[in-house]
Amino acid sequence: KEIFRHFGLPKVIVSDRDPRFTSHFWRALHKRLGTNLKMSTAHHPQTDGQTERANRTVEDMLRAYASPFQHNWDEYLVPAEFAYNNSLQASTGFTPFYLNYGRHPHTPLSLLTEFNRPSACDTNPAANDFVGRFQANISRAK
Repeated sequence: KEIFRHFGLPKVIVSDRDPRFTSHFWRALHKRLGTNLKMSTAHHPQTDGQTERANRTVEDMLRAYASPFQHNWDEYLVPAEFAYNNSLQASTGFTPFYLNYGRHPHTPLSLLTEFNRPSACDTNPAANDFVGRFQANISRAK
């Protein structure tokens, strides 16, 4: 829904034989749009290894943040996506965010490090609590 609006039509789509890509209608539409559909072999998710690795990483992140019973994982999906997109990727040497936008995101945490003002947390209990929870979650994720 958002991809075409922001990035235009893809040249290639790798799919796991989802019916949205295998039906006659969708195949004809993508052919007309000039999108090359590459289908994985049945029951062989390794065909799209990069996506499978990314999914596994996001799942691990959600497990670290969600409650022990993992009933609230959806509350952490957007922050996990943001964190993943701001993580250095070994395959490119860049973060996905940087490759998409040509800049690093400006975040509340970057304000603390950018201006080198650790005392800001000392005067604001909410900021101090946030940084403490952030550091605890990072330690737990390692």
